Parts: sequence; structure tokens; C-alpha cells
Amino acid sequence: MEWLTVRVGGVRIAYFPAGAAVDLSRVCHCWPEVMAADQYFANHPDVRRILWRPRKPDWKVGPAGWLNKPKSYGFHYGLLHWADGADLADLDSRVRSHTVRPDDFAACVAAIAISIECLRCHAHITVASTAAGEGPPWAANVERINEHVFYRECPACGQGERWPLVVDFVDPRSWPQGWHVRSPPR
Repeated sequence: MEWLTVRVGGVRIAYFPAGAAVDLSRVCHCWPEVMAADQYFANHPDVRRILWRPRKPDWKVGPAGWLNKPKSYGFHYGLLHWADGADLADLDSRVRSHTVRPDDFAACVAAIAISIECLRCHAHITVASTAAGEGPPWAANVERINEHVFYRECPACGQGERWPLVVDFVDPRSWPQGWHVRSPPR
């Protein structure tokens, strides 16, 4: 499992660069759709995957074999989403070389992979969605969320009432014909 640790906003996160392998079953309890979504987000151009611990902002990686112990559970799996076209390959390089700048994470929001159902057409869709409190405090606060760009309607029927704050859809290429996603307003 290739992860890099970086401290952002006073919280240590395990950061997975593009293409990094993650065995989520060893570090957190995740729903099957989250594990499937992880495969999609592994190489996503606007998303990086993270693990973090809510009440242990300064956790440390233990000696060899520490992940095999029950106490290693307790990580929360999350996604960081950038809507501003940031060069995440460059960020991956800076995280690897420990030269992260304070503004590198300024434009992202924390998100989680969840399965939702449209209230009108009852389509089931796996999405990356955000909400205040769903991630490290520096990336899941109301001010940051208010500045981000979201998809505002169901790709199957177009309804937008009571639609969650969706930052991305999981694998739109696999959708039934006729579903479409309009680009979010910038």
C-alpha cells in the first residue's frame, strides 16, 4: 500500500497519489460501493484519495506489521476534490518530495463516496459528495464548500430538488443510454 503522509491544516493525512494501490479492508470499514468507487478514483484527474483519523490528528505509522493489529482500524476514507483544474500530478510530486506548499490544498473540498437514489426517478447512482464535517476540518468547512462547484441535478431525469452536493459521479461511462451530465456552473 503506497501512501504518503502530509500535514495539512494541523491534521496528518495519508495521501494516495494517482494510481496508488489501496487495500481499504486493512485500514477501515467501507461499504462495497466505496471500495468499487476507490478503483474509479485511483486515476481521476481531479481527485486524490486520503485516510485520516478524526480524533487523532497526529497519528504516526507504526513498526512493520502495525496494520495487522485491530487498532489500525479507525481511519476514515475520504476524497479530496479540486474543481479549479489544479495540476495534481505536480502535487503528487511535491508530496513525495516533502515540499508541499500551504496553498496546495486551498482549493479542494473533502468528499465521500456514497450511493444515492434520485427522489423522482429512483435511479441509483454512486457519487462523490460533500457536506460540512465529512472530512478533515480544513477541507470540510462551510466556507470552503460554499466556494466549490457542484453537479446540481440527476443525470437520469434532470431533477435538482433536494439533490446532494455532488462533486463527481462514479464511472459515467457505465450509465444507461440517455443519462447525461451537464457540466457544473463555474
